[in-house]
Amino acid sequence: MWNLTGDDLQRAKDDLKGRRASLQAHYDSEASRLDGELADIERVERFATNLASNHKDDAPLTPAVEPALAAREAPPPEAASEQTPVEQSTDAAAAPSEERSPSRWRMRLSAEEASP
Repeated sequence: MWNLTGDDLQRAKDDLKGRRASLQAHYDSEASRLDGELADIERVERFATNLASNHKDDAPLTPAVEPALAAREAPPPEAASEQTPVEQSTDAAAAPSEERSPSRWRMRLSAEEASP
């Protein structure tokens, strides 16, 4: 029936030991990768907790540049009528003007919509 020798059994044992070592190495690398990801998540969690606890009772969350912007938006009454050329040009561009001709893009859109 079977012709098994000691060498055959030793080869089978060595083969299984090799496969086990390969699986163990793969397991160890995956476990260390997951440990690293878990450490990253814990680091983010600690950062968020510290940030929230440090700013919990502070003033409302607003950008630091807001006071500077508010000062620019609400100039003193005597300076309100004095605008720089840049401010005048941006105001004119922002306000819709009926005298202005439509842009080329809008003209093209209306031409495409009109064509069958």
